[in-house]
Amino acid sequence: MNPRVGSPQDLGVRQQGLGLSMAPAWRDALLSFSQLGPKLLSAHFQAKAGQHLTVVTAYAPTDAREDVTKDAFYLMLFAYLKGAPASHKLIVLGDFNAELGSAWQE
Repeated sequence: MNPRVGSPQDLGVRQQGLGLSMAPAWRDALLSFSQLGPKLLSAHFQAKAGQHLTVVTAYAPTDAREDVTKDAFYLMLFAYLKGAPASHKLIVLGDFNAELGSAWQE
């Protein structure tokens, strides 16, 4: 295992959180990762020579949550994205809890 990445034993027992699964080549290219909040994670990779990639994993609160909780999540996400280095390639992955079809009307 890449010494820059903690093993589950190093991190202790967790009740909830986010993860990022990757191929060994990407694991070796991982420069850093950080938990931005309970539902946001960022990972920084060395891509090609001189290029960097930032991946943000997000798990948005459901629509059933209070507006203040949803607003705080999106404010945190937008603040991070606004401050991300312009020279990095940026990928945002996640579950934004959208509802499709007629189910939302019921």
